[in-house]
Amino acid sequence: MGEKQSKNKSIHNSKDEQKNQPQSYQRSPEEVNLDIILIHDSQKQQKITIKSYSEIDKIDSSQAISLIIDQPKSSSIVSFSEQNMIQLCKLLEKSKKLISLRLNLFSWRVGNIGLIKLADTFSLLQNMTKLDLNYQYNSVYQDGTLGLAQALSKCNNIQSLNLALGQCIDDETLFQLGKALSGLFNLKILILDFGEHPTIDIVIFEGDVITQIQDEGFKRFFQCLKQCQEINYVQLYFDFMVKYKKLTYFNIDSFENNKYFKRYQWS
Repeated sequence: MGEKQSKNKSIHNSKDEQKNQPQSYQRSPEEVNLDIILIHDSQKQQKITIKSYSEIDKIDSSQAISLIIDQPKSSSIVSFSEQNMIQLCKLLEKSKKLISLRLNLFSWRVGNIGLIKLADTFSLLQNMTKLDLNYQYNSVYQDGTLGLAQALSKCNNIQSLNLALGQCIDDETLFQLGKALSGLFNLKILILDFGEHPTIDIVIFEGDVITQIQDEGFKRFFQCLKQCQEINYVQLYFDFMVKYKKLTYFNIDSFENNKYFKRYQWS
């Protein structure tokens, strides 16, 4: 997935500092920096950096077999509206030959509706065998991840799936994701990044609702994965900000004893 950006960026509230800020850094919400990389079957690579979302409509991706959409490290997405997401979806719809898709939506301010609209286009990419999707630090909650799960269940040719999940999901949402993946009989590689995800004694508040994944949620999730006969590589990433507590779902023998099974705790 795309590189995670620092969560500890300093915020300057001084009016004097804002007044003295160079003009080049005062970006309006209409401006954007977005990298789109197209790789064609001739292995020719084309990199396009757009300055306006309206430029997305002009991109011809019909011959691309690999598509990477990311933001430059030196910039950040100010906002990504539903209309912008429609434009991005149209770009994907034109990419009929696509085999590999990498989308780094980290902190784009995407909501449930936007993510579901995007995910619904995945089923149109019947040649796609590899998907990398990072949608952490957005306004995506259970409904958005459920919509993603439903869309993924139709991507029958997926062999490699790398998801950096939104933080606000619960046991049932994780189970539904597992059910969706259980039908992907060609799936061989699965990488899930839970980021600073609430589990056991960590909670995130969504309004007045606490979303949390317990041991039982992970157990049910891995029971679903057992139906993926071709799967031989699973990685889990955690980025806990408190002391790590061992989870009992790791006791599932078919995964725990598999040399390809890995778990990571990021400090």
